[in-house]
Amino acid sequence: PRQAQLQAAVPARVNALKADTRLRPDAVSALTTLKRRGLSTGVISDCTHELPAFLPSLPVAPLLDVRVFSVEVGVCKPDPAIYLAACDQLDVAAEECVYVGDGGSRELTGAAAVGMTAVRLDAPDLRDHLVFDRDTGFDGPSVRSLTELLTLINRSPALV
Repeated sequence: PRQAQLQAAVPARVNALKADTRLRPDAVSALTTLKRRGLSTGVISDCTHELPAFLPSLPVAPLLDVRVFSVEVGVCKPDPAIYLAACDQLDVAAEECVYVGDGGSRELTGAAAVGMTAVRLDAPDLRDHLVFDRDTGFDGPSVRSLTELLTLINRSPALV
């Protein structure tokens, strides 16, 4: 391809991935509740350059204190460095963090290995979701929604 074609392809790819991105229906309300409680929030994602390009335009962006992207830190989950990068940016110990994920990339056992409290998001719509390197060894708590996560946090003050 010519240079002009490549320059046109990059924003087209970013736009295509953005169009295919769906936030959880309760993402904004759950993050807003956490922020109102004075808790810091962040995202850790295995991704290529597209997510960092369009995440700032999503409604959750102002609710995230840190964003750690594998494409920027050079490692993927479950490498401890990706979780510890978020801890460093938040200026908290891993033991003070609750990590929530669907279990792809062995992310839950990775988070637990650095000391985070890991919680599986086991929403019904994720049952047939394509997951790479599923975290089959995780036996910790699970929630069916982010709203249910808030309930779990309310019942377990030790989580925060």
